[in-house]
Amino acid sequence: MDRKAELYNNPGARFVGTGKLLEVLAQYDRLSADEKPRHFIKCDGKSYSGTEIETLKSR
Repeated sequence: MDRKAELYNNPGARFVGTGKLLEVLAQYDRLSADEKPRHFIKCDGKSYSGTEIETLKSR
């Protein structure tokens, strides 16, 4: 089953995009190193940021 995920930008949790988890992870990976700390991913009702996003990649 394809899991849905959403990408957000801080501050203010501004919505960036939504899609299948792998698509959102690919979008996150395209961010620059300076941009990544200002973004987080919501999946399965939880928020993931920084090194936590690596746990999403391993699922």
